[in-house]
Amino acid sequence: MAELSKGFKFRETQLSYARHVSEALNDGAVLTLEAGTGTGKTQGYLIPVMEYLRRNPDARVIISTYTKSLQDQIYHQEIGRTVALERDYRDIDVALLKGKSNYLCAEN
Repeated sequence: MAELSKGFKFRETQLSYARHVSEALNDGAVLTLEAGTGTGKTQGYLIPVMEYLRRNPDARVIISTYTKSLQDQIYHQEIGRTVALERDYRDIDVALLKGKSNYLCAEN
């Protein structure tokens, strides 16, 4: 992406982040990661998720964010940018759910 996208800067920490996400997806693990502002977290998890979904078309992944503005950024900007650079992702269906009636909770 760094070579194909103007303004995209390769970050070693982002690659490390993406590796952890990939491993968790492939192992069916639960993963909690924390990283500071500007480290490239969104693409660090979005690219491994899109690749996982490309390879596992029956799988589903949920990305939950803290703010609606970040949901909008991911849905309206980041996914489109990722798909534009990697055409194999264009057939992956995505949806945006916001609002009080669209939430998940663990059932005990």
